[in-house]
This record gives sequence, structure tokens and C-alpha cells, in this order.
Amino acid sequence: MKRLLVILILLFLMVAPPPVLARESIAVIDLKPIGVSQSLAEAVSENLRTMLIISGAFRVVERNQLEEILTEYKLAQGGITENSHAIKIGTLAEANLIMIGSITKMFESYIINARLLNVESGVSVLAQRVEIGAEAEFPGKIDELAAFFSKKSVEAPAPDALADISGTYRVKGADYVGRLRVQKHRETYQTTWLIDNAETGAADQAFTGVGILHNRMFSVHYSERDDKANSGVAIYDVLLNGEQLRGLYTSVENSTATGKLRFENGEKIKE
Repeated sequence: MKRLLVILILLFLMVAPPPVLARESIAVIDLKPIGVSQSLAEAVSENLRTMLIISGAFRVVERNQLEEILTEYKLAQGGITENSHAIKIGTLAEANLIMIGSITKMFESYIINARLLNVESGVSVLAQRVEIGAEAEFPGKIDELAAFFSKKSVEAPAPDALADISGTYRVKGADYVGRLRVQKHRETYQTTWLIDNAETGAADQAFTGVGILHNRMFSVHYSERDDKANSGVAIYDVLLNGEQLRGLYTSVENSTATGKLRFENGEKIKE
């Protein structure tokens, strides 16, 4: 039992996210102009920053601070649309979130695509598209876009109020793929892993377990159906309100693998 507690604590420390700030910091990268002028893209981006500040939902990183970082790394604001570059800039700006996107002209309409990335996880957490039929509509549509992201931020569920994670996830571990089925039973979750060991040549396996969800951390104690001595623990960070799992697992009783931490990622699927 003592060894199990030690491993659980170690897994939790490695997976647990930092404390959530009262207001998250957001960096808004200038929209990439596609078929429009750079000055229009900059103007729309600056107005978007202003409306996000007015909303009070975020602490917004100033444009000049972003410019200093981009100059140092020889990047142009309007050229950043790749997640990896955006995450790097967000990290340097000490932002929790970063917004990137584009403004495009198609025929007589303008289209703004924007998405919000979590700097720590690199995952896109929100996205929105607005269409503008005439230039006079720009102010209202920018307000609409800012309101969407601000409202979603304010309405985001607290860590203890996550949506039910019951369902089936397609999971991938160090040397296998499979499916993880999660079913809520009162205050706990019954779990079943169906593991395909084709990559290792070993026979397929099935594991069952019991888990608890707390502060968006899903902790499970599991064992193999046909070999109860092969047991272990897993702790997942619950992402996108239960649509993804990301975590670590290890064996507790199997002497050949005890204490060896491995990653597992899962994405909820429909069956």
C-alpha cells in the first residue's frame, strides 16, 4: 500500500497543472493577411485586443511587448499561424493563452478565423469564424468575436465541475494502441482497457479499474483481467472538458515493470 501511495503522488506531481489564475493572460498575435492588406490585419488585431481588455475576461499582453519578442527571434507577427511558433511566443510572453488566426477576402466578403491555444498544453481550446459582408460591419464583428472568446472564458467550468468523462477513448501508450471505456458509477468511474499489442507481438490484453475525478485529474487503479498480479496506477490530465486524456501510467505489482513511468494519450470517440 505504501508503494502504491508513493507512485500515485509521483504521477500526480508530474501530470498536475499549475494553479489556475483568477484571470488568464492572453497574447493576441496579429492576424495573418490573406488577400488583404497588412494594415487592415493589424488594425483588426489591435481592435480585437482592445475589446478583450474591455471585456475584463483576460489580462492582455501589450502589442509592443510581443513586438520585442518577435524582433529578437526575427519573426513577423502576421506570419505566425503554426501552433509551435505561437506556443513559443506565448511562453516567452508569460501568457496562459495565445490567439492566432487569419483575415481573408473571398469575393466580396471578409472572413476572420481565430483560435485560442493553451500555451502549456499546446492544445487548441476554442475557435471561431466570422464573416463580414461589408467594411462597415467590421466594428460590430470584432466586438462579436471578442465577446465570444470572453464569454466562453467566463463560462468555462471550474475544475471540479467538468462534464462527465464517461465514454470511450482511443488511447495510445508507449508500445500499444487500444480503447479505454469509462463509465460513471456514483462517485467513481469504472474503467476497461482493451489493448492491442500488435506492435510488440504479444497477445492482446484487457484491464479493468476504478478511478476518481478531482480538479480535472483522473486517477485510476487497474489490474489485468487474466493476471491480477499485473496491476498499476494511472493519472490523467483531463483536457478540452473531457474530450481528451493525457497522462502517465506505471505497473505496481509486475516486478519486470514496476516504477517505470510511461505516457498514454486518449481522444474521445463515438461508437
